[in-house]
Amino acid sequence: NKHGFIQLSVLAVEKSDLTVVVELLNGQYYRDFDQNIVDKSDIFVHTPSRAVNTPGTPSRATFMMILESQDLADSKLELPYNLPMSMVRVPGTLPKNIGSTGSTKFDFELKILVGRLSDLYQGDPFYEDRQTAHLREEYLKLFPGGSNITTFSEFASIPDLVSISKTLYSDPEPTDNVEYGPIWWTNGDAAANNPNTTANTGFLGLPYLPYFSNCKGSDSFISLSKLLETDPFCQLVDPTETVP
Repeated sequence: NKHGFIQLSVLAVEKSDLTVVVELLNGQYYRDFDQNIVDKSDIFVHTPSRAVNTPGTPSRATFMMILESQDLADSKLELPYNLPMSMVRVPGTLPKNIGSTGSTKFDFELKILVGRLSDLYQGDPFYEDRQTAHLREEYLKLFPGGSNITTFSEFASIPDLVSISKTLYSDPEPTDNVEYGPIWWTNGDAAANNPNTTANTGFLGLPYLPYFSNCKGSDSFISLSKLLETDPFCQLVDPTETVP
């Protein structure tokens, strides 16, 4: 359902500029548009902070997951369904023909990995707090000097992300789009197979957990730092009390 709350996770593999455009195409949904866009849209930027504990000097260091082709072959393991691949338009395809047979292909993603989350609270447990603070500022602007004619609870409509998430569901990718054989190690990343580079195609470094995909709170890209630092279902322990 694209006429309610939508939460996207954007995992930047390299420095990127992000432009978000929201367009209403059907006048039947004016009310949904007004209720769910104006004063509701928000961006939360997660930055790793606990991989290297340096009090007073924040570090953006993060853990990486490493897959080695030989390990998978020795263990008779298939490649994960959440490889960093993205559907792209085949060069020369007209926009009106996108979606037709042969109009798209899958390429190794080098910039951003996008997921759609259906557990809004797990994806961003601080949204309600930020929304409350924002609406309280707007409330005080409208009713300055104690001339309030309505209570804040009547003025503000804070969404209950837990309740909303119960009505949402994840939408898995077709298996044909995410399943790859061992040949992927030699043709999956065009940059790594460039004869002018010294890239090693025998391993893959990932900023997320492999083999976990189509999850409600993270889709197919579970960031280890986000999982261990901000997940509301984890009992976070202060770094001073953790044991190496």
